[in-house]
Amino acid sequence: MAQERARPEERRHQRPPAALTATKLYAATGDASYLERARGLFAWIKANLQDNGHVYDHLEGSGTLVKWDFSYNFGTYISAAAALHKATGAASYLADARAAADWVTTYLTNGGTVMQEGVNDGGGFKARLIRGLNTLVKEHGQRRYLPFLQRNATQAWQHRRRSDNLVGPDWSAPAPSTYLQSLTAAAAVSTLQIVQPDGNAGLQPENGVYEAENAVPAGIGGESSQPGYSGRGYLAGWNSSGQTLTFHVNVASAGAHKLTFRYAAGAGDATRRVLVNGAQVAAGQPFPSTGGWGTWSTAVLDGVTLARGYNMIRLEMGSNFLNLDRLDLSGPTS
Repeated sequence: MAQERARPEERRHQRPPAALTATKLYAATGDASYLERARGLFAWIKANLQDNGHVYDHLEGSGTLVKWDFSYNFGTYISAAAALHKATGAASYLADARAAADWVTTYLTNGGTVMQEGVNDGGGFKARLIRGLNTLVKEHGQRRYLPFLQRNATQAWQHRRRSDNLVGPDWSAPAPSTYLQSLTAAAAVSTLQIVQPDGNAGLQPENGVYEAENAVPAGIGGESSQPGYSGRGYLAGWNSSGQTLTFHVNVASAGAHKLTFRYAAGAGDATRRVLVNGAQVAAGQPFPSTGGWGTWSTAVLDGVTLARGYNMIRLEMGSNFLNLDRLDLSGPTS
């Protein structure tokens, strides 16, 4: 599982936007050749770029399938499938759209908030996903996705924290005070324009499950080769000074919380420094040896005080190698 993003010239054989365009041309002109082209394009996508709703990034000219995960790909796939369902009435297309929607809303989130995907083109990816999901809700009666859309719209807006009311690339964290790219800020604007308001004016508590691969790493790569991980994979190759991992979390109540880290320590006992909102809470949190990289265990840090709403949990290098799979957050504890 790679976290790197392709350069435009490397992103080949990505056909969902073409399938969607062909379907729209059919709706506008009545020319059946456009519909047949759309069906053919989508059939190719389904056969080559997805697996049970998991939509991959692209197929290179050499035939290599690149399995990067981006919300943009899910959004365009969902929209294309929904448009074909509308044009043909075939239930299979709606099932395709729902499978992708279920996958992305389960695995590409940070505690239930759409994960951040960086800046540049990645800063706008979430908007394409939101539009696809919103189409399912409004045009196809799939209201099961409405709460997800509403809480994410509210989450984005409540994290603006700026005098200009702009929203940053990470909807789980306050917008940075530095400059923001227009595409990044526009993702939240687009979402707020189309999602039905829910009347909730506060930060949205997240579900307490934070996959490490969906957090914010610095110098740590993603991997999915060892069995037994949760989510899409885990973070690996963490053994050098300067490598860090930051979780942006939002909780319902202030007080003492329990942090449970799911990890593998195949090279022996390891430690990590843990900071919460910039203050050290553990100088050397122990991660005892698991005896192998395919053997997972948990390390608990209890009684950690969090503020109501947003908090930042950061892990820094201590000693030895460590693979980190997930953070489970619960509390307040007594």
